Amino acid sequence: MYLVTFPSILLLAVSDQQVLSYSLRRTQVDGTVNISEADGTVLAKRWRRGFRIINLTAQTLGVAAGVAVVYAGFRLDISENSWAASGGHMSVAGYIRFYCDFLFSVVAAVYVIRTGAIIVLLSDIVAHAELDMLPLHPDNAGGLEPIGRLGLRNQYAITVSGLNLLLACFVSYRYTVDNAWSGYITAAAITYSIIGPLVFVGPLLPFRESMLNNKTKLMDGLALRMRVHLDDLRSRFQSGTISAEDEQLIERLRKISSVVYDMPVWPFDANTLRKFIAAYSIPFLTSIIPLAAKVFDIPFL
Repeated sequence: MYLVTFPSILLLAVSDQQVLSYSLRRTQVDGTVNISEADGTVLAKRWRRGFRIINLTAQTLGVAAGVAVVYAGFRLDISENSWAASGGHMSVAGYIRFYCDFLFSVVAAVYVIRTGAIIVLLSDIVAHAELDMLPLHPDNAGGLEPIGRLGLRNQYAITVSGLNLLLACFVSYRYTVDNAWSGYITAAAITYSIIGPLVFVGPLLPFRESMLNNKTKLMDGLALRMRVHLDDLRSRFQSGTISAEDEQLIERLRKISSVVYDMPVWPFDANTLRKFIAAYSIPFLTSIIPLAAKVFDIPFL
């Protein structure tokens, strides 16, 4: 928690502005997301002021959460005379532990609140922008693969946090734990299984509807064009004047239809999806090993 999860979430929190700016810039350079200069100026002004308030609110709530966590832990350690407290007095190691708990709570709260704000920001951008998907874009996501990376980045944060679940399962195997600790592990596992997909899909949802609408427009336009050509061909079927050019036209329409039909409706490609599944599954599946070893009485570490 202190040496892996905390610095990882801290790094993600301090770099989210840079990553978000880069992702949006990539989509604009490719012409996938187009927004007028006037709308861009209004959005920039609104969200510059909004994020100033969001950051202050997140830091305030983070400090409050840190104080609550430290106070609850202090009362528990004193009452149970744990390793951090001896004879009703906290040890130096206990104070260091509470200091780390406080920092972790602050950073985690800031990251979670800013992530939620970024999702709202993306929704606002989509509402004022024109989405122009590129069916044959090399990223296999219609030109929106940089946006898909934002969701994958959030999943990495949850995965690193999930490592704590793995360690909790190991502790429950190595040591005798009470029902409260077992309930905590179960609740943490359920929470992880639900939050994992949500943090990945959350930043992508604002683009989902626009991508569907974009694909539908292309399919409707193609269908109208195909109807015109097919009506013309149908009129010549009876006279038997079908030429090689007509056959080539039919083949071109078939290929174009295939390209439009295969257009993605989520801003990520298969490779990004595989990375998400791997990152999401590893902590959850690995945590099953010590639990299964305990159930079946198999020696484990």
